[in-house]
Amino acid sequence: MSLRIQLNELLAAMHLRVTLKETWLELTRAQSDEQYDVRRQHLAQDDLCEAKLAELVGTLQTSQEGGMIEFDLMVLDDAELDKLRSILDERGLFRLLQPSKPENLHDLVRAWRQASFTLDAARYINQLRMSCVAADLPRAIEEGAATCRNEDGWKRAVATYLAFRSKFIQDSGIGGAEVDNDLPVTAVVNDDDLNAEATHANMRHWLARYDNLREQLSVMVERLQSSNSLSYQLDDMELDDRRALINAIDGGLVPQLQTQTQTKARPQVATMVAEKEETAEDGDVD
Repeated sequence: MSLRIQLNELLAAMHLRVTLKETWLELTRAQSDEQYDVRRQHLAQDDLCEAKLAELVGTLQTSQEGGMIEFDLMVLDDAELDKLRSILDERGLFRLLQPSKPENLHDLVRAWRQASFTLDAARYINQLRMSCVAADLPRAIEEGAATCRNEDGWKRAVATYLAFRSKFIQDSGIGGAEVDNDLPVTAVVNDDDLNAEATHANMRHWLARYDNLREQLSVMVERLQSSNSLSYQLDDMELDDRRALINAIDGGLVPQLQTQTQTKARPQVATMVAEKEETAEDGDVD
């Protein structure tokens, strides 16, 4: 279910809750016996509103954690976005509308790798665009899913490409609130130009996100190394994440870990951890 549908269902439920409350209060003042039935209806509607809100919050959290929050918000018009902000602000949940900021090494490495996979997929979508006519691009993208190296990254890249495409269509004044991305755009906007704008915007976004996360990762790794706690953090990581970070460190993620004094050279942290893993593996074999 889309964010727009969830929001509109919540707003409708909240409106009915207000109506039931007003009716109940009126019946109470009139000392009518119907007040009890309406009161029960109001309480049931209040529970429904809380359930709808919980669903909406869950969707926003998932979107935020996947780096998709700003794209999911693109489908909302200004009035809907204002209502969403008001609801979240009232509950102290306004932070859900902001891009996520990983606070520990594990989450940061995971987000950095996700951005890397998605950037690769966004670049491949652009290659598909350049290799076929506009009318064939939807099919090429669908078939391209079978060749991607990371399924989640591919889905994110396709979703953000379609979000940019829909946004450009809306900004150009074509169509209504809902846009069918499988249909070619004619007359006002050249379809090839539209796809080119969307794919390039898609690549720019994921490149910027990747660079930002890489910079954050560099700062965090340097801080952990300075406090002699990097190796402990690496030990707690999943194998693929640990190896990716080790390769990045050895590849120059943190220059300070590579550039040592001339009088006393120290082995790189990543290399030390890798050697420890190999030693442990050898021990297991024996």
